[in-house]
Amino acid sequence: TNDVRKDMLHTIPGIGPDMVEAILDACGSIEEAACGDCLRNVPRMGKVLRNRIVEVLTSEEEVRFER
Repeated sequence: TNDVRKDMLHTIPGIGPDMVEAILDACGSIEEAACGDCLRNVPRMGKVLRNRIVEVLTSEEEVRFER
């Protein structure tokens, strides 16, 4: 895409195009998504994925996931 926010979210395992749109609709920004509260408003998002997103967006260390 031409939207770096979307491209970045796509790199997180478990997030597809529809989920990216839902995250940005519910949160409005990557910064808001990083706090995690707005992610509770994303349809079909469970606790594991919500925690994974917050971990990736807030970690000061390298984050790796098995694909």
